[in-house]
Amino acid sequence: MIMNKSGFYLNRTTITLRTVLQNFFNKRDIDLTPEQWAIMGLVWNFQDELKSKTLSEHFFRDKSTVSRNLKKLEDKELIQFNPSLEDSREKIIKATTKSKSIQKKVYKTINDVLEIAEEGISDKDLEITLKTLAKMDDNLSSYLKRGSNV
Repeated sequence: MIMNKSGFYLNRTTITLRTVLQNFFNKRDIDLTPEQWAIMGLVWNFQDELKSKTLSEHFFRDKSTVSRNLKKLEDKELIQFNPSLEDSREKIIKATTKSKSIQKKVYKTINDVLEIAEEGISDKDLEITLKTLAKMDDNLSSYLKRGSNV
């Protein structure tokens, strides 16, 4: 039965996590979607070296989808674009002072949601789950990188 398969629970958990996270963002006046938060997380971590191509590769999204999200973040004044010194056609994505001012609040919100998600799960079970998810991600990422056909 499909409901006993990992894909079902991965999909359902992802949808539920996104919904709860969006509810928390709304209640805490954080003007982000979960997808925008994921982008901001990379922007904050990469600091001065992040390019839109890196985002496309990281999230397995086409350039137009990433560009739309970046435009929304730029409109919210959370990111800015600077020209690359290596290639004038490429732009470097940087966090603005405004985005840095909400960074702690966003991370606190993420941690609060994850505490709810991980409630009642032992450290050992969580470690096994994370290793399993990482392996599944590696398997699927390798498949995509090979350009394998169905």
